[in-house]
Amino acid sequence: MKILLFGEYSGFHYNLKLGLEKLGHQVKIASSGDGFKRLKYDISLGNSSKGVFGKFNRILKPFTKINDFKGFDVTQFVNSNPLTVFRANKWLYKEILSFSPKNFLSVCGDDPVFLDNLYRFNYHPYSALNNLDVAQIPNINKTYLDLHNTVVENVDGIIPVLLEYAIGYRNHKKKKNTIPLPLAASEHQYRDNIVKKKIHFFHGLNRPNFKGTEVIRAAMEKLADKYPNDVRITIAGSMSQKDYLTILSETNVVLDQCKSYSYAMNTLYSMAQGKIVMSGAEPEALSELNIPFDKCPIINIRPDVNQIYQELERILDQKKDIVDQGYKSRLFVEQYHNEVDIAQQYIKTWTS
Repeated sequence: MKILLFGEYSGFHYNLKLGLEKLGHQVKIASSGDGFKRLKYDISLGNSSKGVFGKFNRILKPFTKINDFKGFDVTQFVNSNPLTVFRANKWLYKEILSFSPKNFLSVCGDDPVFLDNLYRFNYHPYSALNNLDVAQIPNINKTYLDLHNTVVENVDGIIPVLLEYAIGYRNHKKKKNTIPLPLAASEHQYRDNIVKKKIHFFHGLNRPNFKGTEVIRAAMEKLADKYPNDVRITIAGSMSQKDYLTILSETNVVLDQCKSYSYAMNTLYSMAQGKIVMSGAEPEALSELNIPFDKCPIINIRPDVNQIYQELERILDQKKDIVDQGYKSRLFVEQYHNEVDIAQQYIKTWTS
């Protein structure tokens, strides 16, 4: 089949493409590189420049590429608003979704349904602990809703990737089974997670309020203050994926996020390299992916400084197990997020 993956989500579509190609399919990704992450794509949807020029480039570029979106057997949108929110995109989305005989929406990232159902969770990325940056909450205006509804109305199926994205679509007639995120582990070199003089803990800065950076930072600093001779902490962000993966290679433990029930792509990148990862891994989130709770090596953390600190201290107390735990991380990704296995699930869903 010829497949168009429209938009990107932290390398989700790139890794899905790798799996699909190994199954013999022809795949193109249309993307702007997902901002500062500078991810790979085949059809440019604009550059990642900031400011007015960058915004206008991302608004206009997709219209100039419209002929490149033709000739595919399946088109999948990564989100119901994969482009800059712009009224004319309603026409563009309908055109793109008219070109292919089969069209699907992968529910990744914020959309109105996700936001409307956050109340179902005890905590979530927009939970206000101290100071909530309201500017980070998407503006659910008429245009945003209209674009979302246009995509939902013109696709044949809706495929969530996580519990948080699935729950609001539970009773939707187009909702398909949730499919886990794919990762091509072979693209990431595994090394034994050797501790040097100090255990190196890392937290990446990306949407800090969304991921709970304030809470994670407090727990990390508390640990470093108590064990200055045993612990090294790094908190950094807004880097390309290449630079991010380089930092990971020097890290023992990654603290991804604490305000999500589920883990996502950054967790998988870290685990593929053999790192211990602390992120969302609530039992109901794993159940959504058909992953047994006792098979998941991810350390579940919540937006609670003391809970995170206790888990950090436990890692320090069990320092001798770090290599073994890192190896379990790699095996977990290979077993439950293998890009070919995940691609096969998408093919089955698209063709059923």
